[in-house]
Amino acid sequence: MPGLALEDGEVQLLAELAESIVGGNRRAESRIVLTDRRVVLLTSADDYTRIRPFRFGLIRFVRMILGKTDPDATREIRRAHFGELVDGGGGRVAFRAKVGDGFVIRSVTPFETWQQRMRDWASEALVAESAPAN
Repeated sequence: MPGLALEDGEVQLLAELAESIVGGNRRAESRIVLTDRRVVLLTSADDYTRIRPFRFGLIRFVRMILGKTDPDATREIRRAHFGELVDGGGGRVAFRAKVGDGFVIRSVTPFETWQQRMRDWASEALVAESAPAN
């Protein structure tokens, strides 16, 4: 997947588009990725949700011409450090680490689905063959 450098031997289990919510700002260019080792949030540094649609399209076009289509920032939680998943309501899902920061996304996938995925992932039951293709 563009934007995520897998570690040696690491396997991507699923990737899904989402809207990240960082510091109260929503960022439209986001993707959440589960690998066999970590959960990663890939986020663009550009806050597109506060821009009018025309400007949003123009900025995306310029970024594409400049070859800047991959997400800029990543946040991750290693499997051993994953704490809990919290339902924030309204499609918001908080991924919390046992120690340190986590992150919040807004997803069209129901919380119950994320809860089952993360339960399976944390117990190493989610594998590439059974992971949903998103």
